[in-house]
Amino acid sequence: MSGVIGIDLGTADAIVASVGRGVVDIVRNEVSERKTPCVVGFTDKNRLIGEAAMTSIKSNYKNTCRNPKQLLGRSSPDDEELKKEKFFQICDNAIADDGTAGYRVSYLGEERVLSATVVTSMLLSKLKDTADAFTSSNSKDVVIAVPSYFQDTHRHAVLDAARIAGLNCLRVMNDSTATALAYGIYRSNEFSDDITKPTIVAFTSVGASHFGCSVVKFTKSHLTVLGEAIDTTVGGRYIDQLLMEHYSQEFTKKTGLDPLKNAKARFKLEEAVNKVKKILSANNEAVLGIECLMEDEDINAVVTRDKLEELCTPMIGKMQSVMDRALKEANVTADDLHSVEIIGGVSRVPFIQRTIVDTLHKDLSRTLNADECVARGCALQAAMLSPLFKVRDFAVTDFTQQGVEVAWKAAAAATSTGDDSEQQHERADDDTSDGSASIKRTEVFQPRSTLNMVKMLTFYRKDAFDLWAQYPNSKDASLGRFTVQVPHSDGAPKKIKVRAKLSLHGTFSIENATMIEEEEYQVVEKERRPKDKQQQQPAGADDDVNMPDASPSATTTTNADHDVNMQPAETAASDKEEYEEVEVTKTKTRTKKTEIPIIRCGVPGMTEEQLIAAEDDESKMRGIDREVAETDEKRNELESYVFESRDKISSPSSKVV
Repeated sequence: MSGVIGIDLGTADAIVASVGRGVVDIVRNEVSERKTPCVVGFTDKNRLIGEAAMTSIKSNYKNTCRNPKQLLGRSSPDDEELKKEKFFQICDNAIADDGTAGYRVSYLGEERVLSATVVTSMLLSKLKDTADAFTSSNSKDVVIAVPSYFQDTHRHAVLDAARIAGLNCLRVMNDSTATALAYGIYRSNEFSDDITKPTIVAFTSVGASHFGCSVVKFTKSHLTVLGEAIDTTVGGRYIDQLLMEHYSQEFTKKTGLDPLKNAKARFKLEEAVNKVKKILSANNEAVLGIECLMEDEDINAVVTRDKLEELCTPMIGKMQSVMDRALKEANVTADDLHSVEIIGGVSRVPFIQRTIVDTLHKDLSRTLNADECVARGCALQAAMLSPLFKVRDFAVTDFTQQGVEVAWKAAAAATSTGDDSEQQHERADDDTSDGSASIKRTEVFQPRSTLNMVKMLTFYRKDAFDLWAQYPNSKDASLGRFTVQVPHSDGAPKKIKVRAKLSLHGTFSIENATMIEEEEYQVVEKERRPKDKQQQQPAGADDDVNMPDASPSATTTTNADHDVNMQPAETAASDKEEYEEVEVTKTKTRTKKTEIPIIRCGVPGMTEEQLIAAEDDESKMRGIDREVAETDEKRNELESYVFESRDKISSPSSKVV
């Protein structure tokens, strides 16, 4: 039996939801936890993923990969996310063979550099196995949640990771949209049928690595995301970072040692302040205590809630700005909101709740499970997209936050076919970059364009030409170069239609190109025509014969009766007029469509060869893990048998035969 699952791929943890008979269940892992740490470790024998990696992280930190989602699809050394991520990584980062950020680890005694995409695929593979064991089915179809600020490269990396893991990703879904779906589909009866009277709800999400606010309108059978804003410098781990920096300075003043420069000590400090943060959510003070943080030196401090809020003061203004931008983008005010939902693993921190209430002037609603609602929304979306399930009609309309621009070199000679409407793209905005008037560009998809949309671009060309796709006004935002292989023509330019698509995943692609030609052709058709009167004469009438002149002497003599009956006789003759099928050659015009190959270069994601190699590598690693697990299981069985036999032999009730 096959099933579908939804995965909330978080920064620190991942949550999996499965669709059963009318219900959505949260998958429990091998230790019965509903969350699985996003951690992958490597040893000389095998891989450790999830809970197993977390238990050995302190002793194997140099070969343990954390937070792979934050590195997905990133390659530029100037990437702000990569700079921030250095503080939280405990093993060395490096650039992998595919040109993206990854991890340098030792596996089976060999040093390897694994991209974040490959590490994420290992985590997804583990989550799939966990779901299969929990549901007793083969969970192949999946919807994966990512932050809405993820660009094309990051989304392609998620798709590649899913393929390597053996999953069929039905959709890469914005986590805010998944939350809205989990909220709205069960309340559809509460919403109005009138599209002019929607219910507008704000969703505030406080996760480990970002704070976001989305505004969504609901009707009985439809949800539409109106606006969204995100700040990637506000989140649970940045609260941890502020506490770590503050108390590490105190530790340095006392001992002269800096724990932030030592990966193991930094992780121990992060683990301790994370516990303090959770305690302060319900208490006014907590004790920060770590034995032997560095060189047998301990750290002990009492942390108060006031001190925490003092350190986090800069975050308050950032959160207010995010909510204001979300309302502005949605073109609504706080008074238009029906309610404000708060979700996320850090949503229980008091000053965060207070800031949201003060900004939106609404009491917080907690009708959603703060940790699990995203995974549930993904599972529901997977069921809606899968033919295996019947789900009530509830449409989801989402949009892209960034527009997509296509640039090309203008044709050398002007073309004119009389079809002005088709030439609009050829005459699109003149380029203003590099001072070159030969480059033209157009914004194919504007910001807030609906997902799963197709646009047709029309060009007139005699030869092959290039298209460059990119995010406008953004550094290092190339989406690839596409060379349309138009056959060379010495005649008039050919009409080329290029199909550009903004997919359901939020990715851009040039799908295909078609050359359209008008050609003439001849066809022989049969027409039904009346026979010529001469052809209706007796045989031989067609031959050339000497006919007598129409003179009175040659006229047939008739009597009066015959003259009276002349008119009826003619009518009867016309009623019996004969027809014949005549073959006629006609010239017609038809439209000929020829698909043109496209060469793609520099597009986001792994190449087909890299994907196949990664799939083979993953298969080998799974085989090694399985062999080690089976060996350990047999050893445990043997050990149990030895102890059981020893007990039987040494038992007083045993008889010696």
